[in-house]
Amino acid sequence: MPDPLFSDLILPQREQPSMSQLMASLKRTTLTIHNRLTSIRTDSEFVREVSLAYGTRPLVANERCGSWYVPPARKEGSAYFKSTDGHERAWKFSTRRLNMHLVELIEKNDGIIIVDSTRRGKRMPDAISSTIPIWCTVLNLTLLPSNPSSSRLFLPPHPPSNNPRPNLSPHPGVCSLSQGPQPRSSNLSDKTSTSCVGYPRFFSPS
Repeated sequence: MPDPLFSDLILPQREQPSMSQLMASLKRTTLTIHNRLTSIRTDSEFVREVSLAYGTRPLVANERCGSWYVPPARKEGSAYFKSTDGHERAWKFSTRRLNMHLVELIEKNDGIIIVDSTRRGKRMPDAISSTIPIWCTVLNLTLLPSNPSSSRLFLPPHPPSNNPRPNLSPHPGVCSLSQGPQPRSSNLSDKTSTSCVGYPRFFSPS
C-alpha cells in the first residue's frame, strides 16, 4: 500500500469551509438568545449606574432601541431622534421630529439622560453624537436668543470618523416659535407653531 499523500490527509476542497463561512458560523454562536439577553442586562446595569451618578435626572429612551436598556420603572419618557438627521453632509434640524415634549422635562429636572444604542465598534450612536447636539443648539437659539452660548454647537470631543466636525455654526433666526403673550416652556407642546426662516443646512422639513 503506497504511503498517503499530504493532500489525502486534509478535507477535500468542496467540504472545507472558507474563512468567511467560519467567521459567519462563529458570529452565529455569539448571537444566541442567552447571549443577547445577557448583553441587554449588562447594558441596563450600566445605564442604572450612570443615572445614579447624575442624580435625579430622568431617563428618556430614544425609541426604539433605548427602551431595551431603561428599567420600565425608571423610564420617564420617550424621544424620537433619528440618526440620519446627523449624518455627514446632512446636518439638519428635523421639523417632523421636534421632540418638544422634552422641554418641560428638561426644565423641571435641570436636564435629562437620553439612552440609545448602536452597533459594536462605534463609540456612540449618531443620534447622540450629532442629531441631539443640533437639536439643543436650535432650541437654545429659539428660546434663549440673547444668551451668548446659544449659538454654539457643542459636540462630543471625538466625533465619528465618518462624520467629522463641520466647519459651520448655526445663526440666529434658524427657526421661529410663535406663541401667545408670556410664553411658558410648559405650554410649548400645545401652543407652539414652527416656521422655517433660513439656514437650510441646519433646518430641513425632512
